[in-house]
Amino acid sequence: MLRIALYSWVYRFVLGDDGTLKPRIDVEEPPAEIVTALDWISRKSVDITDLDTPSVVRTALDALKLKQNGTPAAENTVNRKRTVFSNCLRYAVERELLKTLPLDKVDWTPPETDDEIGFRFVPGPKLAKALIDAVGEQGERGRHLKAFFGCLYYAANRPGEAAGLREEDFTLPEEGWGKCSCPRACPASAPAGPTRASHSTRAA
Repeated sequence: MLRIALYSWVYRFVLGDDGTLKPRIDVEEPPAEIVTALDWISRKSVDITDLDTPSVVRTALDALKLKQNGTPAAENTVNRKRTVFSNCLRYAVERELLKTLPLDKVDWTPPETDDEIGFRFVPGPKLAKALIDAVGEQGERGRHLKAFFGCLYYAANRPGEAAGLREEDFTLPEEGWGKCSCPRACPASAPAGPTRASHSTRAA
């Protein structure tokens, strides 16, 4: 609801009666749930100038370490959110709402995480092959999904990449390593735009 209130109303521009672009919330009457969400945001937000105070910045950074349920967030999640936070602060400096970048005033490092692989949850090659073969035995749909899961495991494709692959994207010999050329890399944190990536995959 907070995202909808911001993206669809506050940050979305529409044509006003005079033909100029204006925030949607200034042109249309928002529903009650949007008004409630925006009121909550207004009450919970701090003034931009408060971010000149290191303790406020540290509070924000410490919040990035946690998920909404209060448990520690993954390292890549913390780094991604910190990057977004930093970009917002840099934009505030550019707009002269802040004099300096507040992050430089705080000695803060992301929390250490355990990068050890839990082999109870990550299948080894034999188990992965058995699982993929079992999927392929589930009728026509299973044969289609066998290729999908095979791409995830053997070519390290992301789901969005594997779903967009076509037959001409593969070079698969009878034995040894083949090649899978992804028409589009799909990292969640990357800017939109077509890129091309290649992965090696062993013929199964």
